[in-house]
Amino acid sequence: MNANAQLQLRLANERIARDHRHAADARLAEGARRGHRLSLRQRTAIRLIRLGERLAAEPNLAPVRSR
Repeated sequence: MNANAQLQLRLANERIARDHRHAADARLAEGARRGHRLSLRQRTAIRLIRLGERLAAEPNLAPVRSR
């Protein structure tokens, strides 16, 4: 293999490695951004708990009697 071909191969491998590192960094950054956001299930649970707290605090609610 001549020197020019070896140089081209080395540069191509370095470019591929750099692209892989960049993609890995992008995945880590995306994961960090998502880590601060609550999931839909968590947001729904929080809202249901808040609704339950408001309903429990209502003074004029009376239990329902069966007929």
